[in-house]
Amino acid sequence: MDDLRFNMMMDAIKKPCVLRLKLIKNKKAGKALFVFEGDDDYDFYHHAITISGFDKEYTHINGAGKNQSISLYEELYKENSDNLKNTYFFVDQDYSTFCYSNKNIVTLPFYAIENPLSDDRVIKHFIISTFKLDERHSKIINSVMGFYSKAKASFYSEIKNISIQLYMSRILGLAIEFPSNHELFEKIEKEKVTLKINEIPAITDRLKKITKDEENYYKVISTLDNDKLTRGKYVYYFVSEWLIRIKKYINSRIDSINNESALNSTSSVVNEKKLSKQQYDHTDLSIARLVPACMKVKELDAFLKRIN
Repeated sequence: MDDLRFNMMMDAIKKPCVLRLKLIKNKKAGKALFVFEGDDDYDFYHHAITISGFDKEYTHINGAGKNQSISLYEELYKENSDNLKNTYFFVDQDYSTFCYSNKNIVTLPFYAIENPLSDDRVIKHFIISTFKLDERHSKIINSVMGFYSKAKASFYSEIKNISIQLYMSRILGLAIEFPSNHELFEKIEKEKVTLKINEIPAITDRLKKITKDEENYYKVISTLDNDKLTRGKYVYYFVSEWLIRIKKYINSRIDSINNESALNSTSSVVNEKKLSKQQYDHTDLSIARLVPACMKVKELDAFLKRIN
């Protein structure tokens, strides 16, 4: 299949009419229907819905991106369609200056579903759960979390300028593609993140010519929290790669930890189970694996409470 035909096919899949047909086909009487942006969203929202205490039956469908979901929502709203009844849309914030929050649609209070994964509690839970650690191993836990604190600070510091630029490119209507992870990241180490680039020349040139109103946007964007400013895919890549890197460090310390525990053990616990080296790769770092330690999202809680 040539590129032109493939792009035409992908554009067709993303049309709101495709999602409308899926909605009509899968809507069940008496059940709420949740519409998520894409195939990767279910695990995040299932967790958020569960910890919110939402106990009503629901079904869900996955769309083909935010634009498709919003386009369909707006069509149904303008038509005053019966298909909007008991149908609820969940969308990322992305680099948008408008957030939906009404009866049938809610916007996340951060860039995308991946952003909460950089929370220290998510990392700590994964490390403790994977390596079967507990309070006896507080020394290695604190050491690892100290490394992560430095790496995360480095990541957000390094990526801030290009994140501001990417946000401004959307405000200014520039047709700039986001750099891929490979194009952006140089190295992710135990305590430090290094990027290959920290600016995009085309955006840098345009920012030299901004109007007063555009400058005001720039100032506001520059003060946004990391969760709103940083692209979710970059956050997920950073978290995943850091967890891969720290695995080697922890495994290198296992024998030492076991020996230390043996020396400090009393006779009554001499046979306590030793720690084992663990192996995991990127396939083990899915959103489903990381999300259980994510905290409640109050905006989603409020939205779900309004569903009868």
